[in-house]
Amino acid sequence: MASARGMLSLMIFIVDDDQAVRHSLSLLLASEGLDSQGFGSPREFLDGCRPSNDDRVIIDVDLPGMNGVELLQHLRAQGLTLPAVVITG
Repeated sequence: MASARGMLSLMIFIVDDDQAVRHSLSLLLASEGLDSQGFGSPREFLDGCRPSNDDRVIIDVDLPGMNGVELLQHLRAQGLTLPAVVITG
């Protein structure tokens, strides 16, 4: 599915244990015509999707089990260099 920005088709993954933050970010991204999918933990993210380097990820730094920086390092170790934004409250 093409986004409102033309032929560019990407998914923005949101990994944050706060459901309200995931919802708010999804609404903000949707207002710009961008598709997103939220996950409540790094494990849920890793088990629930197969990101590509064409995608984007927003990661909370303070997550249960594996923190956001560790998740990003894990993705990099798998050869995924998708752009990421690490956030914190």
